[in-house]
Amino acid sequence: MIAYRLDQPLRSDCNRSLYEICLSQLRNLYESSRGFVETFFGQDREIVEHKFYGVLALAIAFSEALRRTGNVRHPAWAAPLVFLTLIGSLLLFVHSHGDHPASAKIEFHHAVLGTVGVCAALSKGLASWLPGPSSRRVNGWEVAWAGFVILFGLLLLVYSE
Repeated sequence: MIAYRLDQPLRSDCNRSLYEICLSQLRNLYESSRGFVETFFGQDREIVEHKFYGVLALAIAFSEALRRTGNVRHPAWAAPLVFLTLIGSLLLFVHSHGDHPASAKIEFHHAVLGTVGVCAALSKGLASWLPGPSSRRVNGWEVAWAGFVILFGLLLLVYSE
């Protein structure tokens, strides 16, 4: 087994930041006093909502993996990506971090993320179910979908609590 020193300096600031984020998440996971069942079915609404978002992401990944590998071919299989993205985005409008000192900032970020997510879901739905101009041209709704997903990712990078 290879052992790594956790206090060892990294080569770049970007890697160091990513390293620190991952390390803090691993420490939180390790030091958590909550068990698996309590984490998923406990009384803390914020934790349950975050776990639900993870389940949504896994469901999207699973259905898209089936589509991309050719195991399912019917156009209706585009629906899980569209509808689960829409559900997750709409839930951001009611997602709360409780009595947090920066709750106004967090709610604003959630509203922006929710809006971009809804736009992404609608553009993907239109790209999947509307006929494109031709098979050789790029569908504008696919470009919009990609742009909204990129914007969503960039917004998550600047998101803070």
